[in-house]
Parts: sequence; structure tokens; C-alpha cells
Amino acid sequence: VLTVAWSKVAPAPTPTPTATPTPMPADGVVSLTASEDTYVRGGGGSTSNFGSDVEIRVRSQGASSRRTLLKFDLTSIPTGASVSSAILKLCPVIDVGASEAGSVHEIYRATSAWSEATVTWNTQPPIAAQVTDLITLIQGPNCYAFSVGADVQSWLSGASNDGWLVKDSNEGGTPAEVRYASREAVDPLMRPQLVVTYTY
Repeated sequence: VLTVAWSKVAPAPTPTPTATPTPMPADGVVSLTASEDTYVRGGGGSTSNFGSDVEIRVRSQGASSRRTLLKFDLTSIPTGASVSSAILKLCPVIDVGASEAGSVHEIYRATSAWSEATVTWNTQPPIAAQVTDLITLIQGPNCYAFSVGADVQSWLSGASNDGWLVKDSNEGGTPAEVRYASREAVDPLMRPQLVVTYTY
């Protein structure tokens, strides 16, 4: 009789699953030039359009005040991006003088569509009730930066991007005008610039 001895072989161990690393959000920075910008003028210029000017103006002068409108194309930023910061830079083409220093310029989100080729003081868009940011003018050759991250995030999340309006906080005060460079300015470094930092 042939006897066969069987030995019990332990099963091969099941490989321990290797955890798939979670991708870290990618950082991105995009620098944009205005896609549209202009200013509107009250008083005798209330029906005039200034969309092709090389300057955009903000002035305190009661019924004849000036206000600036700007819009930026955000389609180069990925849908679903989370905005870390967004800074809008404006540069005066003429140094701020003693009479303009101390003026406060406020930036508001526009809440309806407008076109730089047609908008006038009489047809300017309404604005949000709350100011987005403000800057105080300093005498000398300075550029100015508005923090607008919350507005940019809102637009990237689906709200209608109708840009911004910039105005003097006291339009009934002593006349004081600042002329910022527009997107038509000869020097590209002077043109309005929006720098958006985001994760995705």
C-alpha cells in the first residue's frame, strides 16, 4: 500500500493595498489686462461715451463727477478654482498732487451689463450696496491696488461678471480728479491689471 503524506501549505499572504496619494491642489497665478474699460462723466458729458480714451478718470465734482468702469475676462482661470487673492492695480498717468492726496476711491461690483463702446453717465450700470475695497490717494507717482478676491470668486462660481465701478467716496466734495491709464494706454505696464492667485 502506497501511503502519500499531505502537507498543509499556507496560502500566500494577500498584498496590503497601497494607498493612492491624494493630489495636492495646484497653485496658479494669472495676470490679466482689462477686456473693457472706460469712464462716465456727469453734467454736460452725461450722454457722451469715452470708451476709446487712453485714460479712465475718477473725479469729485457733484453732478459733474467722473466714474470709471472696468471688466476682465476670467475664462483663463479653471472652472472650480478657489481664489486665494485677486488684486486690481490702477496707475495714474499724472502724479497725484496735493489737491488730490487724501481722496478716497471706492470700488464696487457692477450689477448689470454694460459696454465700453456705448455706456454713458446716463446709462451706467447699478452697483452693489456694499463697497468691495477702497484706497486713499498719496501725493506722488504711485500705483494703487484694490483687493477684489471675493468678487472674482463669486464670478468664477457662476455669478454674472459685470466688472467694477470706481468712484470718489465724496463726490460732492472739493473737485479733485485722478486720471488712470486705460487698456488703450501706450505703455502696457501702466494698463489696468488684475492678478489672480488660485488653487485648483
